Amino acid sequence: MSYLVLHMDKFKKEAVRGIQSHNRRERESHSNPDIDYQRSRGNYELHDKAATNYAQAIQRRIDDLQLSKVVRKDAVHMCGLIVTSDSAFFKSLSPEETRRFFEESKAFLTDFVGRKMSFPRWCIWMKKRRTCTFFMCP
Repeated sequence: MSYLVLHMDKFKKEAVRGIQSHNRRERESHSNPDIDYQRSRGNYELHDKAATNYAQAIQRRIDDLQLSKVVRKDAVHMCGLIVTSDSAFFKSLSPEETRRFFEESKAFLTDFVGRKMSFPRWCIWMKKRRTCTFFMCP
């Protein structure tokens, strides 16, 4: 029997650039030798290509909120959600079915959290266990 994994993390402003670099494999990792860069070519994103920079997308979102107070230095700027399942689950799916699984996960989380939240990035990683990461800002 397969299982679903949903994990959430909160990131402050100074972590946003590192998360973007990690997701897009902009640099080679020296701390994780298990990354198979050949499989990274299969990674894709489920979002409109409006923002190419996480920090800029988040700052635009904060500016759009027209807050009456300044955002605190230690405020959470982004939440990251990881959705995945076990390897056996993904072995039974075609690439199209895998994409549908992640698109439906995206739709569910968007409805669950609310449409007022911004999801600037939906990244699908083709790893041993396919993983979808969702990054949302306030």
